[in-house]
Amino acid sequence: MLLIDPDFDDEVYLTLEAYDQKLSRILFDFADFKSFSTFGKLLNLLDLNEKAPSMVLFSNFKVDKKFKDGVYYKINREGLIKFRDRFIPHEDSSVIGYDVDMRKGSLNELLNGSGKPSGTEYTDSLSIERFDGATNLKIDYGEHTQLIVRHVRQGSWNEFLFNDEPKVVFDMGTAYFEKKIFVKNLVAQRDSDYQKSRPNLILSHWDIDHYHMLLEAEDETIKSFSSFIYRARIPNQTSDRVLSRFKSLNPTAIFGVSPFSASPKKSSERLIPFGKVRNGLQLYNGSENKSRNKSGLTLCFHNQNLTVVCGADLDYSQLDNFILPNYDPKHDHYLVVPHHGGLAGKLVYNTDNLTSKDAIISVGPNNYGHPLFEVKEFLKGKKFQIANLQCRSHYILNLT
Repeated sequence: MLLIDPDFDDEVYLTLEAYDQKLSRILFDFADFKSFSTFGKLLNLLDLNEKAPSMVLFSNFKVDKKFKDGVYYKINREGLIKFRDRFIPHEDSSVIGYDVDMRKGSLNELLNGSGKPSGTEYTDSLSIERFDGATNLKIDYGEHTQLIVRHVRQGSWNEFLFNDEPKVVFDMGTAYFEKKIFVKNLVAQRDSDYQKSRPNLILSHWDIDHYHMLLEAEDETIKSFSSFIYRARIPNQTSDRVLSRFKSLNPTAIFGVSPFSASPKKSSERLIPFGKVRNGLQLYNGSENKSRNKSGLTLCFHNQNLTVVCGADLDYSQLDNFILPNYDPKHDHYLVVPHHGGLAGKLVYNTDNLTSKDAIISVGPNNYGHPLFEVKEFLKGKKFQIANLQCRSHYILNLT
């Protein structure tokens, strides 16, 4: 029997990771290992450790509460007592630790308000000057450039190849619901190649469909990255597992980047060029924003002929306002579509003076309706050709 220790008074915080309202399914992660460990102690779960999958997938609940991204929710101890027998270990996942069938119960009984756990500030981040001097993206690769948007179903994994070797990787993720063996097989496609080419890795933001494979990559692959550039604030226990792998296996490669200040406002959607341009690549840094999506990093490529914008999960208005004005309007223009063709703010994207080429949608089987009909129609209206990875294998574009 699971027993609650009545004298244990530490708070337990969860944060929202994914919400499928149609299927009454919601995914939370623990804010950090302290919350995860406290949860384990409260339920006398003796096998929890820092490498164990920690996310909790709730299903079949009554929808009577609005949930917001970036908010930390406290677990209600009485609710945990009531539903403790429904926390069932999840099988064959790199990220989900428990399934909870609420049987039409309310999540209000389990979650007790919101709050801010300690240790969620930006840490170990670099100044612009230190970033430039330390990394410069370490790129001096020559010609014969390609972009590969890899087929991962619902997720983001992009590579820039120089002389046929992957040298810059932007995101390495797939959906949270994919089985562990699927994730392992995906990254195995590139383990040996990365160990040989020693690429730079840039993570747009800490959503699981952008970093899932880093939990299953071989140790030698983690060791091989020349640099790992990521958002310095670690929002949950799963992302901390990834960073802990790098701290253990490749500590000199890690470069945490804080967002630019939104001052005097608390939140901003600005994107600002960050780091020095190398071989046509330019990194953009987001500003302080409650949304992980809007405050992320993104990467663009340009040369004398074309421009490629890797949209990550940014809003279209951010790309339109802060990226497109930096590039020659006569270029052929390629877009790795934000948010897998899902909601990404107001559909605004000024391509009037651009030659629209391909809009690449990295999507797979999902319950969100991605890519959305209105998004596809909008892109077609902007004269893009839709390249939907749900219907094909990897997308490959020669950049020279």
